[in-house]
Amino acid sequence: MSSSVHFIPQELSDRVIDEAAQISRKASRNRTLSSIALLSHACRDRANKHRFSTISFSGKTATVSHIRTLLDLINSDVWSQEAGIARHVRNLTIKLQRSARTVHNTLDDGSLASILRRIFRGTGQPQAPNGIFMLSLSLPVPSRKGDLAALGYASLNEDFKSALKDICTNSYLVTLKLNYLDDIPTDLLHGSTLKHLHLDHVSFLDSSDVSLPASSEDGGPVYSPLAHLETLNTDHSCSLRRIIGTPTYNALGPEPALPGLNALSSEIHGVEDFERTHNIVKNVVALKKLTFRMKIFDVHLGSIEFYDQLPQLEKLSIIYNANIFHEDPSYRQNLEKVPHVLQPNLPPIRHLHITLSLRGSDFDARTPSDVFDAYRDFSILDDFILSSSLPPSLEKVSFLFEVTIYPAPTEDIDTRGFKKDASVYARRLFPRLAASQRPVLEIYIRLILDYENGMYTPPRRAY
Repeated sequence: MSSSVHFIPQELSDRVIDEAAQISRKASRNRTLSSIALLSHACRDRANKHRFSTISFSGKTATVSHIRTLLDLINSDVWSQEAGIARHVRNLTIKLQRSARTVHNTLDDGSLASILRRIFRGTGQPQAPNGIFMLSLSLPVPSRKGDLAALGYASLNEDFKSALKDICTNSYLVTLKLNYLDDIPTDLLHGSTLKHLHLDHVSFLDSSDVSLPASSEDGGPVYSPLAHLETLNTDHSCSLRRIIGTPTYNALGPEPALPGLNALSSEIHGVEDFERTHNIVKNVVALKKLTFRMKIFDVHLGSIEFYDQLPQLEKLSIIYNANIFHEDPSYRQNLEKVPHVLQPNLPPIRHLHITLSLRGSDFDARTPSDVFDAYRDFSILDDFILSSSLPPSLEKVSFLFEVTIYPAPTEDIDTRGFKKDASVYARRLFPRLAASQRPVLEIYIRLILDYENGMYTPPRRAY
């Protein structure tokens, strides 16, 4: 009796592994992928693509032991010299929210610097074959006032700073996020070709002692490490002029040129942040997307006077993520101010997008009605958008609802089913927009499952 060996086509096995990577519970997902990785070299490589594409040291994993474990895993990989797990890394997040002493001890260990160098093999050539890489560094430390403060750059381990500098100026680094870091040297980003930059609670050293030309040879703006920037996300904690090394005492000095910027996300706490946004868009040639992350609404925001400088703007986004419960009396008052940015001088946008955060009315909320029925004020937006003098170019209005519910630690939630039902349910909250042929209404749901032992957020999907 003859026997034969049947092989599963690689395309099919890849699809099965990709589906396993969508398991909602993180622990179950990791166990499944780890088991798959033991089946064969091909399965191992595909599973590791999901297991190690995003590495995050934050919360409970931001310890020396966890960091050393990853470094040991990279170093012990039998294929480490040719491929290894480092080549799968696309996103590396380092968030050391500890006391200053603990953060310094973690960096002094040297493992983080070694991991940064291994990802780029110490030569500038990344392991990632397509050369896409994102680095996020956040160093918030508790202050005596009970809030979070930024750590001083000068206090960081010298080897770590050296590795960080090498990566920041590496042409393969596409996205950089810096959070809670003070007195960053102005030359940290000099020589970089970043396309995406996120700045939050950061400051750069004053460059008054740095000798820089007042202008280029042709009289134009000086070289800017932001020249290749396509997207900028800022809370306005630092001046962009300090990043390029322009002495801040020179009020008439050259402004940073942002010729390639097409998307700007600006955090708004008050009217002064609209003015800071104006100072940025002055130097933008063709901004396509503008996002306002609204944080405070109890102030008079005034008029937005720079809309006439954005003739090519296509998409305007308003993110209202105050994360307050519906029973808070300020919710309706704040919601009424969301349309503030939709002023008569709005550019000829094609897409208006609004993000709203909702929370279950109680810990038993499990269905869309349990959540949405607690918020009965969306008619404010439904009426305003169709009644206001929005530009005739507007083709689409989309809402993203970030919904938080609170399941038990062992409870399994059908995330796909919830999101599908919630989309249908939320659409009924905007009867006028839903009945309109132009603009078209689109609804999206992002579900956040807040378990007692932590928070798990299903992977983001582009839309």
